[in-house]
Amino acid sequence: FKCYTCSKVLKSNIKYMNHIRHHIEHERQQNPDISDSCQRCFKRFETPFQLQCHLETMHNTANPDTFCKICEISFKSEKALQSHMLNEHQPREMPYACKLCGFRSSILSDVESHFRRTHEGTKNLLCTFCLKVSFYMYVKL
Repeated sequence: FKCYTCSKVLKSNIKYMNHIRHHIEHERQQNPDISDSCQRCFKRFETPFQLQCHLETMHNTANPDTFCKICEISFKSEKALQSHMLNEHQPREMPYACKLCGFRSSILSDVESHFRRTHEGTKNLLCTFCLKVSFYMYVKL
């Protein structure tokens, strides 16, 4: 797997995906328009401070008792989380799926972990932001 940004060659699809993620993070840090967007819900903010406040209040995983694992939003109380679950989600809802084999989960990171375990060593690449799968194509010179 050859990176077309820096020409580095990586041995597996998983290592390549991790490598590309570093390029994306570097680009976010260099480009203020990108760096002021939330990676989880894509909401944009005028300043990095506003983004940080948003992350701490809306996507804080420090208290798993008040964190919705389906849409990755934090709530101030268990009661608020329960209300959210009743109003926004169906029982046993599993909205995230592996596009290669159909594995489903209610937790986004479970599908990413599944892909890394099950589909490592293939030519398939997973976008960890939208879960789309692409096939790595290259030309031998």
